[in-house]
Amino acid sequence: MNKPELSVIIVSFNTRDILRECLEAAFARISGVAFEVVVVDNASHDGSAEMVKESYPQVRLIELDENVGFGAGNNVGVEAALGDYLFLLNSDAILLENTPLSLMEYLKSHRDIACVGPRIVWPGGKIQPKAFGYLPSPWRLLMQSSGMGMLGISALEGVDGARRSGPEMDVGWLSGVCLCLLRADYLAVGGFDSRFFMYAEDVALCGKLRSGKGRIVLLDRHDVLHYGGASSPNLMSRARNAVWQQRHILQVCEDEFGRGARVISTVFVAAGLLLRLGFAVLLTVRRGVKGNAGLHINWARLRDIIGLNTIPVRPQTLNQGVNQGGQHASRN
Repeated sequence: MNKPELSVIIVSFNTRDILRECLEAAFARISGVAFEVVVVDNASHDGSAEMVKESYPQVRLIELDENVGFGAGNNVGVEAALGDYLFLLNSDAILLENTPLSLMEYLKSHRDIACVGPRIVWPGGKIQPKAFGYLPSPWRLLMQSSGMGMLGISALEGVDGARRSGPEMDVGWLSGVCLCLLRADYLAVGGFDSRFFMYAEDVALCGKLRSGKGRIVLLDRHDVLHYGGASSPNLMSRARNAVWQQRHILQVCEDEFGRGARVISTVFVAAGLLLRLGFAVLLTVRRGVKGNAGLHINWARLRDIIGLNTIPVRPQTLNQGVNQGGQHASRN
């Protein structure tokens, strides 16, 4: 077998059926390049690994003894990869065309770009929101927390980007649902931050790549279908995920701009949460407490900022680690 030029890395946890569809699309769509597919199974207990062995023996399967999370799982896959180029793909993402080859060729012709991503769409074709944005800074977090980011003015946008300025757009970060970059660049910055079990690991990675003077570019084409987030988890999971997201975004802010920036950003986020909680309380008059998800989620986030939460830094049981990677709980 010739050495592959491209390595497709897929991390999976209990996603057997959708993983099967992901792999089927990958082998049907990718052509014109020598490639390998590496699946890292995060100690699934739904028969995912067995399905890969039986249906896709050509896949390089790495079975982990424990669920190490999305970022750390990708790090394991990249260490084992043989290709010079990486195509990181969620297990719940489906190729609609030969996107890996298109992105790899784009990187080859743009040496100043460290990472490139395609347009991500929901089932039905709607463009997925919160798939790119700006690196977290006190200003961006102020805009996010105050709600100014919803005005649609680029200078006032928060961490999450909304305005697409053209077919090729320089951004601060791209969603981990689908990324293409050189393996050497990934390893040079240490890969995904293993401190983050889930959420914002893509933001942190892009920040490190940009610090190495590489551009991060979103292409408004080469659609990839993403199932994740199409159905919301239960309220407790949503609150937990929002807290993880908040913690990690503030950590990225500190890593990029220093401890002082994190302190200022934390004050901005807390002020924004107090404002939102005030509106949420008013809504309970009409909806009731149980029907007001924002009240529960924002209260959990505020409690975490003031140190009253008991949410762990990662799931305490493997069953809790569902829907890993490329997901973004609300930062509003």
